[in-house]
Amino acid sequence: MHLRLPAAAAAVLAAAGLAGPAAAGAAPVTTSSHITQNGIGPLRIGMTIDQAQRRTGQAIDYQRFDAASDACGIGRLLPASLGVTMLTTDRRIAVLSVSRPGISTRRGIEVGDTVRDLRRAYGARLRSRVNRYDPRRRDHVLRLGDRAMIFWADRRGVIGQIDGGRRPEIDYVEGCA
Repeated sequence: MHLRLPAAAAAVLAAAGLAGPAAAGAAPVTTSSHITQNGIGPLRIGMTIDQAQRRTGQAIDYQRFDAASDACGIGRLLPASLGVTMLTTDRRIAVLSVSRPGISTRRGIEVGDTVRDLRRAYGARLRSRVNRYDPRRRDHVLRLGDRAMIFWADRRGVIGQIDGGRRPEIDYVEGCA
């Protein structure tokens, strides 16, 4: 699942820059946080957008795919420099994604690392599949019960995005389909 924001939304996010001050007792997501199949740092799969903002003290720019329904949406955690986006179903976080270096897995894999590094870290537990958009690329999947992590690599074998979340949403191609 690659999350793509409309150009207008991306421009608003870029202009927004940093989120406001963290709420008392909040635990913000930082480049020291780890992405897993269950979340990123204090962000957890299954949280509502409001719960996530309270827990982290960070704003989330949230947009529904259908203005009349909360069935499916996307969000970007601010500051945008973290590269954290999310897919929601029924306004609850189903998948979290990282698209910039800094936030790593517990085994130290982050955006910019190679598939070779990924294989060394996860070994035989890692599965490979053909990318749905480019048959010359491979996606690398780590299934963990009803959860998974997906590592999206380019043709050179460099990881460009890491997703963590629940099934079936983590297997969606675009939006909630």
